[in-house]
Amino acid sequence: MEQWNGHNYCSGKKLILVSEQGLGDTLQFMRYVPYLKNMGMDVSLCAPPKLHGLIQSSGITTSLYTPEEANTITTGKWLPLLSLPRYLNIRSDNPLVDTPYIKVPEQKILKWKQKLATEKRPVIGINWQGNIHIQNSKTIDRSLPLNTFAPIIEMPEFSLLSLQKGFGSEQLTDCSFLHRFV
Repeated sequence: MEQWNGHNYCSGKKLILVSEQGLGDTLQFMRYVPYLKNMGMDVSLCAPPKLHGLIQSSGITTSLYTPEEANTITTGKWLPLLSLPRYLNIRSDNPLVDTPYIKVPEQKILKWKQKLATEKRPVIGINWQGNIHIQNSKTIDRSLPLNTFAPIIEMPEFSLLSLQKGFGSEQLTDCSFLHRFV
């Protein structure tokens, strides 16, 4: 399949946007999928399966692929998701999307509302470890040991919520301030 160059793409033609970075990057850049669809493009998104539910509930697209599924597609064109801002001429004075675009399913909102209802202090969510399969020499500094947060944890004005999933979660077992997590 040929990579899209950002020009002269007819409406109705298939374009697959491939999320080639981490979960956070996918969440940030998926906002442009509906914009392309509104321009008449047939847009699909290749994203990590763990984000498919959130992408669908947000109304971003129902045409989702895993990386394995996307590798079997032979028609249309493709583009790395994080290349979209360059081709769409996105700048701070031209954001294209400036409204909320992530919509959490109501049952998840209710679950967390109940879970946090008794907490009297502000809750700060933290994530300390990026995806180890994506890290390289340019991104290695985006992860840090959980205990790095220890000095600020002594402040009693807030509670913590672990947003860490997968690798890095094991650091909670040896965490000196585990009692501060909700």
